[in-house]
Amino acid sequence: MIGRVFHLTIVIYDSFLNFSGIMDNKVISDNNHMKKTVSCPICERLGEALLVDFDEDEHFPDAFRELEMVQWFDESHDLRRCPLCGTYYDFRFVTDNDIFQPTHTGEYRRIPSDEAERMVQEEKARLEKEKKEYRKKVKRYHGKVIRTLQEIERQIVEYLTDRPYEHVYAAEISKDLGLDIAVVEKALASLKQKEVVTEWRLSGLPVKYYICLWRSPKK
Repeated sequence: MIGRVFHLTIVIYDSFLNFSGIMDNKVISDNNHMKKTVSCPICERLGEALLVDFDEDEHFPDAFRELEMVQWFDESHDLRRCPLCGTYYDFRFVTDNDIFQPTHTGEYRRIPSDEAERMVQEEKARLEKEKKEYRKKVKRYHGKVIRTLQEIERQIVEYLTDRPYEHVYAAEISKDLGLDIAVVEKALASLKQKEVVTEWRLSGLPVKYYICLWRSPKK
């Protein structure tokens, strides 16, 4: 506990030195010549970086909610941007499931624009690779059946294939494809019967659908 408070104090103190009137130069420059002024009303409330312990009822500044989502990496990591000056922040949520003392912390840090752009491009490349591999897997499992599907059924399979491992509501498919919900539900029922798609159910919530890849590939 003492160690975490000490670390939090140091981070806040560093932020204070960087953004208070102590600095002679009101413009911050990194090695990539990115310049941001401390006059931004959002960024000056955030500081360079901050680590908080949610278990100790610590919270991010309200200004954190004003940042825009730029890139979602996973449930514990994303990239955000100030809507006023364009400054980027790398955010991470960390859960330590220690059996004796589990912890839940959040952390953000300001990063230069070239680092943010590199992160976005790397994630796009990773997703594209994942999509290609997923498409090959769907074809290996269901290629023969897909060739026999009706047009609307093929559209739905293509839609789900473009969303690797996602679980999607019928209403989402209907809206995105511009199809009547009754038509979509009928096609999903047919695809389920053919074991191309399967359902994900949670009590009290609408059914979600996704490509079925856990059975043995069709011969």
